[in-house]
Amino acid sequence: MKKIYYALAILFLFIVSCKKEQTLPEIINTSVSADILAKLKSAGFDTSEGLSKYKNGYLVEGDIFMTVEDINKLSQESKIEIPFSLTPKALKLQSTGPISHYHTNNLLSFSSSKRTINIYMEPSFGTYLQDCLDAAILRYNTLDLALVFNRVTNASGADIVVSSVDLDPALYGNNAYLMAAGFPTSGNPYNQIFINTHYFNNSNNRLDATSTLSHEIGHTIGLRHTDYMNRAFSCNAVKPGNNEGTGSNGANHIGGTSVGPSSNSFMLACSDQFVDRTFTTDDIIALKALYPYRKDFYIKEIWTLIYDNSYYTTYNDYDKRSYDITLEFYQDAAGTMPLVTSNFFILNIFYYTGGVDSVTNILLNDGISSYHLGEWTIDREWEFGNQTVDNTSGFQLAYWSNSYYGHVTW
Repeated sequence: MKKIYYALAILFLFIVSCKKEQTLPEIINTSVSADILAKLKSAGFDTSEGLSKYKNGYLVEGDIFMTVEDINKLSQESKIEIPFSLTPKALKLQSTGPISHYHTNNLLSFSSSKRTINIYMEPSFGTYLQDCLDAAILRYNTLDLALVFNRVTNASGADIVVSSVDLDPALYGNNAYLMAAGFPTSGNPYNQIFINTHYFNNSNNRLDATSTLSHEIGHTIGLRHTDYMNRAFSCNAVKPGNNEGTGSNGANHIGGTSVGPSSNSFMLACSDQFVDRTFTTDDIIALKALYPYRKDFYIKEIWTLIYDNSYYTTYNDYDKRSYDITLEFYQDAAGTMPLVTSNFFILNIFYYTGGVDSVTNILLNDGISSYHLGEWTIDREWEFGNQTVDNTSGFQLAYWSNSYYGHVTW
């Protein structure tokens, strides 16, 4: 199946007012300076796949827009290293680090517990694409996020305007993207999604239309491609190694998502016209982690001692204990009214290992009132009152109480 690229315009470099008529600037294929070429290659981009002048910058790998300023901010240290010899199949077995879901440095801001994002689609799009946008919006709203997406009938009241461009690949090559959008800025979503009517039009009801619209909405609220560090995973299995780089926008791993490529994620870099990618478990975790709608409920930790091998000497102390931890969910602080999970219940969990804790997210099934976290092991040593070893490990909601009630994300 032929893979076709999404386009991702870096937001503050590609801002177009939603109140003005959109025109597509001419793409000029001219020679690129050796300095620009060297910086892109140093940051891990495969310039052989596409590099051309576009507007006031460059289109790299056929679908990523960057100005000279953005290219200057790229560095070898800012990217995740993936050996270029790895094929997508090998990547699943030899992951060198978290390569799943990522967000930009800038996300949307809130003045209350929920925020409504209004989306307007030009009426020139036919019934099929109008319905696909409604379906994409429903997918987000079903998750009960802190973001609520809403269709509006006037562009002047929209946060995001969906408009059309016409890029024939016979004329524009790899620059003929499917759709294009950008990243948030100043706490607001990127204000444009461009649809290439060469691919999406009233006579071509592509199966990937809903997932591609969902994909571009994801960019406008701060999601990166899940395979941004190696686009070969979804774009080109024969030619691995394409790295978008992190640039000034950043690529921050979202805790709780897989430490390997997400095969069916709606945020993969490339699309397949015969597949409608609905949200995977990792997609849901990423969205719920970034924009959780927080409700007050209570969790009680039940600790069961497995063993206690602690002992003390004149000079040394050894604290070696292990507990099995189960979480119980309640509607009230007194713990008398059990809470049954529903609608994509997410737990925010601390994972502690080697003296360092980190936050991760766990997606729970609907219809349960407790969850088994597993073993929590305390393994610490002191010499003359100074701690010398801390191999404590495991998942935990709270460190300081064996019967702690707390608020977590739902």
